[in-house]
Formats: sequence, structure tokens, C-alpha cells
Amino acid sequence: MIEGAASALHHQVELIAVSLDRDGSGLAGLLSPDELIRAQAFRYDQDRQRWMVARATLRILLAERLTCDPKGLVFRYGEFGKPFLPDAPSLHFNLSRSGGVALVLIAPSGPVGVDLEAATRSSGLAGCVPSFCHPSESAAPENLLKIWCGKEAYLKALGTGLSTEPHRIALDWQPDSTTATPRHGENFRIHFPEGLPGYCIAAALPAHLPGPSEASSTPIAKQR
Repeated sequence: MIEGAASALHHQVELIAVSLDRDGSGLAGLLSPDELIRAQAFRYDQDRQRWMVARATLRILLAERLTCDPKGLVFRYGEFGKPFLPDAPSLHFNLSRSGGVALVLIAPSGPVGVDLEAATRSSGLAGCVPSFCHPSESAAPENLLKIWCGKEAYLKALGTGLSTEPHRIALDWQPDSTTATPRHGENFRIHFPEGLPGYCIAAALPAHLPGPSEASSTPIAKQR
């Protein structure tokens, strides 16, 4: 058990934006040997740097909530690669990156998933609608990015990723249009908070939890 984990209290849903285009040289020492090996697999320096900053910042954020040393955190991975902390199973988290920005979602119960997509990606989705839109969903251009982003977040919460075909999932939109419910996943709700201009954000949470925009949480526009 991580020191401090048993006494950690997590009553809020937090969605935290992280700027990745900064000097991360002082953060490399927080990463484990396997993380450093993974970082070296990136072909381009910028991609490697951004990944390392995102991973080190995730360690810092989780360690703050567990009152422990970020370097001491040990990650394990589900069948399809979703990370979790075996020594702190009550702390649920997920991370998504897009360009120079990352989002970290932390919640008091789980599982959870988050996806971040640049708004510019919307124009490229029209040609692959059959691969991710359910026949019951409107494939209007203004809906495509939300559908993609929402399903990515939901599948990350489930821990299956794209091994589950997105077009087999139907999202039922709530009247306020800022939330959706997977038709056969009533225990989840997908929220679409705002706060990062130029991006679409989706956070998949257990249905009993308030969304990030409703919780008393760290503002997503505040970058670390």
C-alpha cells in the first residue's frame, strides 16, 4: 500500500489541463525505467518530450492526492493497456493528449475515461462515419466530433479502447446536449465540458457522479 493512500479523501471530480510544451528535463527523473524506454520509442523529439511531460505530471497529480512520492507510484495495465494503480485502487484516473495539451481526469469512483480532440479534426471525420457512427445517430457534420470524442472517452472508461468497434455503440443525447448516455451503458454518463477553446472534450463517468462542470473541481482552463 502506498504511504498515505489509505487516508486520502477524494470527493470531487477533477479535470485538469496540462501544457506539454515546456521544459521537462527536470521531470525525467520521476519516470520509471519502463516509461523511459517507452519514451525513447517516439520518433520525433517533440512527441517524446510531450509524452514525458504528460506522464510525469500525471505522477505528480496522483501523488498529491495520495500524499506520496510521485516516483514511487507503480502502474499496472489492463488487458488493452489502460493504466491503474494496484496499490491505490480507489483512485480512478485517465489521461488524454492532443498536440501540446493534455487532460487528466480524476474521480472518487470509477472507472473513468477522458478524450481530448482538436476541433480541426472534425473535417476529417466525414469520410469514416460508418466506422464510428451507429445507424441511429445523426451524422450531421456538427455532431461528428462529439460522437467520436464521446465514444473514445466511454471505451477508455471501459478499458477496451478501440478493440470495441465504436459503430456498435449508440449515444442517446440528453436534452441539454452537454451530456449523453450510452444506450447499453446506463451506468455511465458522458459529459462534454467546455473551457479549452479549439478542442472538444468528453469525460465518461459513473452516472451517479456529477460532471466536471458541476463539481467543485480544478478549472480545466487552468494549465499547470
